[in-house]
Amino acid sequence: MLSRDASDAPGLWIEAVATAQEPWRFESDLPVRALGLTQAIRSAAQAAGTEIASLDFHASGMTGEGWYAKEVNLALSRCLERKKSDFPHLIVTRSVGETGAAAPLLSLAWLAALMGRTTTGPGSAGLLHFAGDDGQRSALVVRHRTASSLAK
Repeated sequence: MLSRDASDAPGLWIEAVATAQEPWRFESDLPVRALGLTQAIRSAAQAAGTEIASLDFHASGMTGEGWYAKEVNLALSRCLERKKSDFPHLIVTRSVGETGAAAPLLSLAWLAALMGRTTTGPGSAGLLHFAGDDGQRSALVVRHRTASSLAK
């Protein structure tokens, strides 16, 4: 599923990955400010040479924690370059259940199948973001390439 080879092959491509450290921790006295997630998202977009607002969706391994929903909303409100009428949040746990640390890899596999659907898929480009209990935040920009898009 994951490979650095075959750069002209169709499928799900990770265009950029970025990580950052979040000072806030669950049950800490610090307020949720989404500093780490904001930094990771901005860095991933910059590395991919794209704007977050140009992507079709965002996805995460979120499991319904209110604090993470707040963190995501804060980070996206800072990172979106302009208002979008629709920027759906796909949550892998709604389809497969709680997966813990496997959520990022499972999300890639899930999106590889989902994004390949031309009429019912979420779109061809997205932002993935994940949070660890240790404060680690990560963001990825992904695109689904088809054989016809590679021929251009």
